[in-house]
Amino acid sequence: MKPPSVVICEAAELQGQINFGDGCIVLPGAFIDARGGAITFGEHNIIEEKARIVNKIRGKDANGKAIMKEMKVGNYNLFESGSTISSSEIGDLNEFNHKCFVEDNCRIGHHC
Repeated sequence: MKPPSVVICEAAELQGQINFGDGCIVLPGAFIDARGGAITFGEHNIIEEKARIVNKIRGKDANGKAIMKEMKVGNYNLFESGSTISSSEIGDLNEFNHKCFVEDNCRIGHHC
């Protein structure tokens, strides 16, 4: 029997369309909000307790419709307890330490 490829703890809070690659782990108390557009995680990402990853609505167009954009997260990233990531693009092999904050529309490359 093959073990589960993604582990999402029951006490994690997920909202909206969220896609996970193989080997991702979402720990209790993590908060992932994709109401501003889908969030796609690559492989082997770890989202620790009390980490917040939010893809925000980017305003409204001329017709009053919400502007939404997909948020992409690469592979092998660690989002430590208390980190906050907001509407940004994330590459591979990054570590977001305790209480760090990444503002809207940032691009984080690889190995940061």
